Amino acid sequence: MQCTCVVSSAQRAASRNGSRQAFYEVELLFRIGNDTNVASVSQQAAALAIRLNACADVRIRIQYLRNEIRSLEADALADMVTVVAGSAEAGEPHHANLLLAVAVALADPSLTSLRRAAADLARTRGQDDAARLLDVPSEDPHALRPRRTKTETGRPLTLGERKSLARRRERNLLARAIRDPHPDVIRILLTNPALTEDDVVRLCAGAHTPPSVLREVFRNPTWVVCYRVRRTIVKNPQCPADIALQLATLLTAPDAQEIAQTLRLPLELRQACARRSRGVIH
Repeated sequence: MQCTCVVSSAQRAASRNGSRQAFYEVELLFRIGNDTNVASVSQQAAALAIRLNACADVRIRIQYLRNEIRSLEADALADMVTVVAGSAEAGEPHHANLLLAVAVALADPSLTSLRRAAADLARTRGQDDAARLLDVPSEDPHALRPRRTKTETGRPLTLGERKSLARRRERNLLARAIRDPHPDVIRILLTNPALTEDDVVRLCAGAHTPPSVLREVFRNPTWVVCYRVRRTIVKNPQCPADIALQLATLLTAPDAQEIAQTLRLPLELRQACARRSRGVIH
């Protein structure tokens, strides 16, 4: 029965939207399992994308989406991520924006349990792409080895003093705060009105920038919407795998091709970028 649904859906899609969209719809059928569910989840995702696009404030947009996600069961979240990711890979611009918003919303620690349950369920149902996007990484307790910022006299600054430094607007002090590897300091710094996109790109490009700092930038709605920031995060070998894979779906084809050929980056990321550069749904 399912094979019949797949064939008939492929035929309808081919006549409506061309072969690429047909393959996309067939892929979703194999991922989710039946025609009715694909149509229902797709409609829900489209309506959600429209509501989010109507909100100009990115922080309100993310908070609204976070509340919507909290109301979902794990299976519904897995299906939504599957559909949204597939639509984004197929080149649907509204769904690409929605995928980014979903990724940022899910980065909130309050959704960790739901996210983990959805990832486990997606994996058992064969929704492998959704499982990878939903996976909750395990934090390495030894990953953060903060350098101690010092005063001009050489005295190490306390964490409280470094946080205070991140709130200052003087460029020389901002430059010092940008080099701070502590995520608590960076979280404050990212809200500093004097911070520029170039500053954040420089922060994300640092060879010694800890994964925890890159995660803080990813969680910040103001900066992660900037394409240059997202691209720089993905290109940093220190980028956590779950974040890199989520952002890889949103790269332009030329950038994805470049990253696919960068051998110092993880193989799984390069493979994802290779598919993205070819426009392959997988």
